[in-house]
Amino acid sequence: MNYPEVSVQLLAVNILAKGYSVWGPFIANTSILFEKLLSIQTPSYPGKLSQSENSLYNLVSQVPELFISTLSELSKSKTFGSNDYFMALRVIDKLISEIPFSILDNLIFLVDIVIRALSPKVSIIVYFIIILFSNFKL
Repeated sequence: MNYPEVSVQLLAVNILAKGYSVWGPFIANTSILFEKLLSIQTPSYPGKLSQSENSLYNLVSQVPELFISTLSELSKSKTFGSNDYFMALRVIDKLISEIPFSILDNLIFLVDIVIRALSPKVSIIVYFIIILFSNFKL
């Protein structure tokens, strides 16, 4: 990488992820860490997570429910862009592949995030209302 500050940030994230079981309970707001990690983006290749995505995954695999709820809130923001969705969805894809049961408690939020990635103005509730009324006949 040509950006030493990004390399240092990614190394720090990997160290934090490895020790999350020790330091995690002392962090007041881990969601800020997720938000910061989503802003650090490195090139990715098909079928393989980028260095920044892998760093994020290392932490997400420790607390998937916190990541999904944080992502649900971030996805409602107008500043959450397509690059953020792309990175988040790639990490979620790996999470589902490697630890599928970790998402069950937050499945509704996860579906909402995916729907927002398809159309940021539509939430899952609106989506289900549209489906409900499109099937409703008088």
